[in-house]
Amino acid sequence: MAEIIFRTLTLEDVATVYQIETRSFKTAWSLNDFKECMASPKHFKIAAEIDKKISAYAVIQLSNNRNFYLLKFVVAPEFRRHGLGKIFLETLLKLIPKRGGATVYLHVSTKNIAAIHLYESCGFKVINRLENFYPEDNENAFVMERKL
Repeated sequence: MAEIIFRTLTLEDVATVYQIETRSFKTAWSLNDFKECMASPKHFKIAAEIDKKISAYAVIQLSNNRNFYLLKFVVAPEFRRHGLGKIFLETLLKLIPKRGGATVYLHVSTKNIAAIHLYESCGFKVINRLENFYPEDNENAFVMERKL
């Protein structure tokens, strides 16, 4: 794999991130959702670039009590199944403690086996199951956590 550059997402990246988002999810964040996120100091936004192209992005929200919530963790479809997701997630987990985090939480569809395996391989554990969490698809979700 080519060199991966990690950097902060900027407002100029919104169109590219939105394009990846709409190719990745039936119910995607809107352009406005991303713009609001970019303006929020409570959100840690990072991109992974390969050959100067955004190949993955993540949005992490500072919650209460030094906890973080992984709102978005997306690898562009053409970069999946090459190890980028694991490298990116491990990098994020190393950056979070520097920002004062104690625990990271996320939701994932119970049908998204690849994502569940990725999160488990990075130390996340299922702590709860939420019925009909994604009502547009009638899908359930796992709540996962990782202590830092």
